[in-house]
Amino acid sequence: MTFRRSLVALVICVLGARAAGVSADGLQRLYVLDCGRNIGKDQSRWSPGVNEGQAIEFSDNCYLIRHDKGVLLWDTGVPDAVASLPEGMVVANGAITYKRAKTLAAQLAELGVKVVALSVDDEREHDARDPELHDRHPDDPRRQEVDVL
Repeated sequence: MTFRRSLVALVICVLGARAAGVSADGLQRLYVLDCGRNIGKDQSRWSPGVNEGQAIEFSDNCYLIRHDKGVLLWDTGVPDAVASLPEGMVVANGAITYKRAKTLAAQLAELGVKVVALSVDDEREHDARDPELHDRHPDDPRRQEVDVL
């Protein structure tokens, strides 16, 4: 259901952009990829005082954009390694569980996207001024191997 809402929101944004005169010149195709789920134990973590103790689930979508000038991957989602963990990966001191049904690498391969390895940091998990940004251990869950198109 969450994936469906995300897709509907994306379609509305695209239609709105076209109505506003924004051009999609060169756009060949947009793929919405399932890049995991985040299951929170307590919804009030994101809305203090509201829905305390109620669980919440967020989709983590990635977008592959084929354009005349190349291919762009927007986001990498939950780390691919989580797909091999049946119970998911517990993070944020137990407040959130990451889950992933299929790896990003497998989804890209199904689309015929040839990839090469590149190590990157997940910028959503840290402040850009983090002095440890470049010194993270390779096993840090916020650091992952991803594929470059």
